[in-house]
Amino acid sequence: MTDYKLFNDKNKPSSTEKNTIIEFLFHHLENFGGRKEDIEKAIETADGNIALHVEPDNPARYLYEKLGFTNKYLEMRYVKQRN
Repeated sequence: MTDYKLFNDKNKPSSTEKNTIIEFLFHHLENFGGRKEDIEKAIETADGNIALHVEPDNPARYLYEKLGFTNKYLEMRYVKQRN
């Protein structure tokens, strides 16, 4: 039996869990290619909202927008200069 752990705003993954997720996706990315059908299935089966991060110049952004994703927030970063 496979154990599943759901993450949300109140239950965020630890650093170790984040690394495990990234490692899994890195090795299995071809199975999660971001095809329209895969995203539509995720939308259909999700019990709640779906959030994703995409760079502004990523062509997949236009697919996400066509599927109804919106840009609610502007991410801002301060990069500290090292001497």
